Amino acid sequence: MKPLLLSTFVALALSACGETTVTQNPLNSSAPANHPMLQPAGPAESPMPTPVVPKDDTYKGHGMVTRVSNDLGSIEVEHDDIPGLMPAMKMEFYVKDKAMLNGIFANDEVNFVIEYKQGQEKIASITKVKKAKKDQE
Repeated sequence: MKPLLLSTFVALALSACGETTVTQNPLNSSAPANHPMLQPAGPAESPMPTPVVPKDDTYKGHGMVTRVSNDLGSIEVEHDDIPGLMPAMKMEFYVKDKAMLNGIFANDEVNFVIEYKQGQEKIASITKVKKAKKDQE
């Protein structure tokens, strides 16, 4: 289509939709400036929240052990939210002392304390959650 014919067609189409004002795009005289493809995108989505940097401190956690590596001194835990430190997730943690892992196995429910210091976290203590006798039957 010729530019004039295209502008006329667009003007007629827009006026049929209730649009009455057609202005020309200075970069391309054949396309109206108020054409939807030339308009800026709608409101930007909310920005990502700024991550909170935890304080050097200890934090209590609870979760289910998914893997234990006695050789590395690490344990992978699918844990609940640890307020002030991190959201719920599955994560590998190193322990302060490999002996803490004795008797801890995959599928054990555990409570633990994380020592967070200068961006590093280590499990300072870990205990199995004792099941009620009723749950063991």
